[in-house]
Amino acid sequence: MSGRDGVACRPPLHAVASRGPTMSLIPVVEGVSRRAAYLPIFFIAALAGVSFAPRIALHDTLQLAHLGVAGGLLAWYVALYLRMRGKPDSMHFRFRLAAPHYIQACLHLSIYVYWGFYWELVTHNGLLIVAQILFAFAIEGLLNWSRGRPWRLGFGPLPIIFSTNLFLTFKDDWFIYQFLLIAVGFLAKEFIVWQRDGVRTHIFNPSAFTLFLFAIVLISTGQTDKTWVSQLSAMLDTRLVDPGAHPYLFLFLVGLVAQFLFQVTLVTLASAGMLFLLSSVYGATTGTFWFVDTGIPAAVFLGLHLLITDPATSPRDGWGRFLFGVMYGTSVFVIYGVLDHFGEPLAYDKLLFVPVLNLLVIPIDMAARTLKRRFMALRESLHMMDVTAFRQWNLVHMALWIGLFAWMYLGEFIESDHPGRHLATWQIGCAEDKPNACSNLAETLRARCIQGSINRCGDLSDLYTRRPDLASPLEQQEWLGFACDLGAARECELYERKLTDSLRDALDSSCDSGESAMSCYVIGSAHFKGIHGGPANQGQAYAHMARACQLGLGKGCAVTGTMHQFGISVPQDVEAAVGYHKRACARSFTPSCASLAEIYSTPSAAIADAELATWYRAKACAIGATPLCDGEGPGGPG
Repeated sequence: MSGRDGVACRPPLHAVASRGPTMSLIPVVEGVSRRAAYLPIFFIAALAGVSFAPRIALHDTLQLAHLGVAGGLLAWYVALYLRMRGKPDSMHFRFRLAAPHYIQACLHLSIYVYWGFYWELVTHNGLLIVAQILFAFAIEGLLNWSRGRPWRLGFGPLPIIFSTNLFLTFKDDWFIYQFLLIAVGFLAKEFIVWQRDGVRTHIFNPSAFTLFLFAIVLISTGQTDKTWVSQLSAMLDTRLVDPGAHPYLFLFLVGLVAQFLFQVTLVTLASAGMLFLLSSVYGATTGTFWFVDTGIPAAVFLGLHLLITDPATSPRDGWGRFLFGVMYGTSVFVIYGVLDHFGEPLAYDKLLFVPVLNLLVIPIDMAARTLKRRFMALRESLHMMDVTAFRQWNLVHMALWIGLFAWMYLGEFIESDHPGRHLATWQIGCAEDKPNACSNLAETLRARCIQGSINRCGDLSDLYTRRPDLASPLEQQEWLGFACDLGAARECELYERKLTDSLRDALDSSCDSGESAMSCYVIGSAHFKGIHGGPANQGQAYAHMARACQLGLGKGCAVTGTMHQFGISVPQDVEAAVGYHKRACARSFTPSCASLAEIYSTPSAAIADAELATWYRAKACAIGATPLCDGEGPGGPG
């Protein structure tokens, strides 16, 4: 039967039990229509349209990136349309509403809603996620038509976009790479395929594959600060914002929905069980903690539920899913240690092994069948009861998982006042020379020193005095200079006292060669104070702060901008100040975002702009300036 527009309708398909662990209702409406040829224009035009919203349009380069991507998609569409205009039936679509897609999308969306209550950046970046969704639908349709296939229009792009942004998002100044990230995922899904159980299907989980590739590039190039990856990993533990929050419990409940519907509980259970076992053994052996301040990091806990449980790229039966989960839990444990050893961002621990596991799915399935045969042979030899006919094993696995979670939850392993969150734990552990205790103590003190705690800066310098093996003399001098810059008088004296000719040369060389932006900053601050082997020299201070900015240190850009803003050792130049503050704000240095809001909201300023003042106030709020979230402070109504 057909309608006026020539759309041929098929009745919804019946319940389909796939070869994998899922069962879903997949209603399909398929048809050919001339209007279908123009469907990508809707998504491309919408992508271009959102670029004129203030969130995107008021940024220096974000709008250009969106319009450029929309233009590229439009050029692809026009070329495709001209090639196929003589074949009107070639550009058609069919609806395919698959349960794994829309259920996963709803679960992901619930996490964003929950997260948004605690972290302003989630809502601040909401429109950017919408733009990615529009891009994903357009590229999916064009890719299918370019390959001579109908466009299967459904919710498929949503889980890919949501999952990707939960773990890795580029900052505004480098957001063009986010579109590349999404495009690589769709291309991998289309072209990297194999025959599995007689069906041609994609090898990799699309979001996990691109997260892996970009993680490797970011680690090898040292460009992690261009993304929110570390902040995403940390802030998923909403207890950092509200000690009364329950992120693990929320993620656990969300995960139960997917585990019940798609029967993948054993993957999560085996992964969490392995991490629990390895962490417990390490703790019992060393008297300290592997993951520092929790049994399982919140972002890893999320990965156990929604990153490795994709039915299309995970094993088919229980034995295989068990092996898959054990291998993932082990890999996260090991990779965390490797990243920590080499001083790389720990947020990548959950991302680097998933594509390897996807590649091993067929061997895992084969090993699982072998284990199953041997178990059945053993059962027969011992005349044990046949349990293979039992069809509700997933409910058994869910019961076991609920029990394990309750044990971890109530036993202060996760989401609790974990001992590793207390500085005293690492101070005692370091005094007792427990493995990694002193390095963890130093890391904790560094983090709190960077946040502005002068007392912790002093504790860090004391620790380096007792344990000089924890950092090189150059690094120790840098941290003394940093603490001095914050206003620690004792550290200023220590900096000047310890500044030998060789250390001064090492600092200068480290800055000049571009090896360390921190060295440049510390030298600049020391010149301000007159403790770098000579009297105060604001000219040298400016030169070294500008060099620190050039090397990517946001705080260096902020100081340089402030010097231009108020005419300190350089002519007052508001436009130059804005340029430096923008670079610092792009590096997530919150005070510079607040400074921009203040500059743009100053009526007497030549570049006063109420819209930009509001934009930067929202930006500062999103990345940590809590007083600005209620409209207080620079650019606010008060």
